[in-house]
Amino acid sequence: MRRRDDGETSTSDGKRTRDDRRDAADDDSSDSHREPLAETFGRIVRVGRASLAHHPRVRALRQLVSGTSADDLPRLAELVMLGVTYWSKDDECNAEKYDDARRAWERDWGSRCWMTYRRGFEALGRTKWRTDAGWGCTLRSAQMMVANALSIHTRGRHWRRQVKAKEDDESVDREGAGDELDSSDESPTSFLGGVVRRLRIPEIQRTNAGCDAQEDVLSMFIDDASAPFSIHSVCETTTAWGAPPGRWFEPSVMCRAFSALIEANGDLRNQIAVHVVGGQNEDDSAGGVPTIDDGELRAKSADVGKALLLFVPLVLGVGRNINTRYISQLRSIIAFKQSIGVIGGRPNASLYLVGHSDDVFFYLDPHTVQPANSFAEAVDFDSYYCSTPLQMRGELLDPTLALGFYCRDGDDLDSLFASVKALAEANATAPVLDVRSATEAKAFDARASSPSTARGRALKDDEFHDWEFL
Repeated sequence: MRRRDDGETSTSDGKRTRDDRRDAADDDSSDSHREPLAETFGRIVRVGRASLAHHPRVRALRQLVSGTSADDLPRLAELVMLGVTYWSKDDECNAEKYDDARRAWERDWGSRCWMTYRRGFEALGRTKWRTDAGWGCTLRSAQMMVANALSIHTRGRHWRRQVKAKEDDESVDREGAGDELDSSDESPTSFLGGVVRRLRIPEIQRTNAGCDAQEDVLSMFIDDASAPFSIHSVCETTTAWGAPPGRWFEPSVMCRAFSALIEANGDLRNQIAVHVVGGQNEDDSAGGVPTIDDGELRAKSADVGKALLLFVPLVLGVGRNINTRYISQLRSIIAFKQSIGVIGGRPNASLYLVGHSDDVFFYLDPHTVQPANSFAEAVDFDSYYCSTPLQMRGELLDPTLALGFYCRDGDDLDSLFASVKALAEANATAPVLDVRSATEAKAFDARASSPSTARGRALKDDEFHDWEFL
């Protein structure tokens, strides 16, 4: 279905506009289209529970108790963000250089697009859902991955948002740095002051007047039915696949949904090719190590002058937590310069992983409920950036996740293939991802056509019995 900029469906083929279809739906409304009382009650309970659980002060208290703030990391800890290493274990132990690296890392963090739960948007389709609080975290995580890929595509990896400086914030930062450097002089008063400071609801940092806030990118994700990557557009796509609003979406479903939406957007389709490894039409999607075919990806992107957006949905383990043998590989993958992060998180709570430090992962958290934005009124673009870095231990990750990569040209593809191949060879017993050349692909197809080798392939895949495509 093609969309016009004004939010209506194309009428060149005689189809009705969205407003016409909505009016017709209202006229044809029947008991079969009305929400059952039990579903209404369940929806209200879920929304109320989510609003309480994700209230900013409740979340601040939970973060303080669990120690998930980046402030809880030790000094000189490793700092990596979406392919950029700001501080590594091999760097010289110099506190001044580390402080510079930490500030650069924080500026990078504050420039990444942040999507959260929203409330008060137009009802989704025929449903009564006007908020995604409690069920839309995977959808928001996928929005973040795609938005940051588009940010890199339009502005480059080293673009930084310019925010208004506050003298009070700078003095707090200086005091905080001093406390960290000399904790032996810490008094009960300063300790309580630090607790109060961390329990405060952080104010939204405002973009400097006249500076870029990426309105062109963020406008595509506004909670308005006319935006190409809005929650309305995503849910319209998933509903056609039998996954209506109100359900928790698998990362693989989100990968396929955004692949379809980008393909349906004329401007982006001419600039970016999208590929989902292990898609529904691939022969080896039932299991085994996910393998990217370099010839296929070149033909879809670099050979025709397009950038590439690559999704790899997978499951790394059984049960509720990831198999720990894969954690080091995830850390390496996030450090690839083509990485646009990981849709992952805790069981039943999707997060967008964007970096790592030693044995923890940094993430942008969609579990904050904010008022919805609409093109009918002024859009608060500053609410799409987060100033509070968060982290979690790798062994707490849910095994269901999706990797993301952005390659601008053929050189980026070559670098990605080399990095993936080197990582697979270093973890030959259980690689997360592998790559094969066109020559290897032909040999593979020839072996797969033989019944005897097909049985051999099945036995080989049994080595990774706890790994499967979604």
